[in-house]
Amino acid sequence: MSERDFFDARTELRLIDGGAAKDTDFSVVRNRMRDGLRVNVKNVSSRPQKIKEVALYAGPADISETTKYYGEGYHMLCQYRGTIENPQLISQYAEDKKFFHMPENPYDKEHILTFYLLQLTNGGEHTLMGFASCHKFIGKFRFSKGYLEIIMDCEDMELAPNAAWDMEELVVLKGKEPDALYTRLADYINANHPPKKSSWGKIPTGWCSFYCVGTFSPEAIYKNAEAMAARIPELEMIQIDAGLNIKNGDWGIWKFDDDLKTACEKVRDAGVMAGGYYSPFIVDNDSRLAAEHPDWLVRDEDNKPTNRMSYKKDWFILDGSHPEARAYLKKLIRYMYDECGLRYFKLDFLSYGALPAGRRYDESKTAVEAYRMGMQAIWEEVGEDSFVLACNAAFWPTLGLCHANRSTNDIFRSWEKVKGNALEQFYRNW
Repeated sequence: MSERDFFDARTELRLIDGGAAKDTDFSVVRNRMRDGLRVNVKNVSSRPQKIKEVALYAGPADISETTKYYGEGYHMLCQYRGTIENPQLISQYAEDKKFFHMPENPYDKEHILTFYLLQLTNGGEHTLMGFASCHKFIGKFRFSKGYLEIIMDCEDMELAPNAAWDMEELVVLKGKEPDALYTRLADYINANHPPKKSSWGKIPTGWCSFYCVGTFSPEAIYKNAEAMAARIPELEMIQIDAGLNIKNGDWGIWKFDDDLKTACEKVRDAGVMAGGYYSPFIVDNDSRLAAEHPDWLVRDEDNKPTNRMSYKKDWFILDGSHPEARAYLKKLIRYMYDECGLRYFKLDFLSYGALPAGRRYDESKTAVEAYRMGMQAIWEEVGEDSFVLACNAAFWPTLGLCHANRSTNDIFRSWEKVKGNALEQFYRNW
């Protein structure tokens, strides 16, 4: 694939019935940049058009059986590498379509699929393709021997007459030094999603309760706070992790006599900073929230809350496009900020909020847009003088909405875990 082949390629629109769109129904403008491409698609027909995906490129590529590749998964716990002959999964869980039960797109068959980023290596030559923005659409790379497609997943959304969509910015870089290519890609990403700066001025150092005391044990947390203050003052903070609330979604309904505010006060009394945990987008199917506000949840074709893409089948997904759901997110995070005095927030299981799992309150919003609306609501309440850590997140949809994003699986004191996490991080160190 030469640069000319790529930049001069035809943009192909694919409709939900599996057919290609008529050229006369759409106006497509491909704006070439120095290292990449911006594409605008407009519906010039007199009727709405439901679009499954837009292929920014679909054609020949320099991919042989021995071409090495690396690509990102949709969620934090999944990466792909190898060759056409020997594809490999980097994950201690499962590939995206199994982990999230993603329905297979008919176009995916007989191809390898990665999300947002793909590096191809032939000998000493590297081609790095990556999306430099993620405001609306999920980006995919679909490839096989001699063939490549670069896709915007439009989620079968409807494009109204005379309406237009801007596709995400795509960057294509070639060279002999992959580190230099990743640095250039990072510059493009930072231009579209400026990094958030924390008033802390550094990444906090601390200890997470999850790894040693399970989901939650007040007494063990307080004892560790006392030990840290006395013996390891370099550890500034205890991250009070999951398990304090009875049900996911029902924040404020606690399992223990000590609620979150009390727990934070006792940790601080021991001489250690308290950090908070919050899973904003997962909702237990037997929670009070699910019973009282089913309209706040992502729904199926029958307008019922859906869990069809959940790793755990008892989890529903909070809909970030719903204004009352966002108000709930704001209320909870302000309680943690104002009442509990927290200035560090680990936001967990974030990928769920960005899954194209069903119908949303605002049906004009994609999964990425709805997710970013929810994350923006949280950020507006606490982001300016706190430290916000994203965890188990879809990396690209989270760009510009946190201070840090955890990049490997959980860590335990075993060489197997250290080895697995090191491999994950080596590919993401850029």
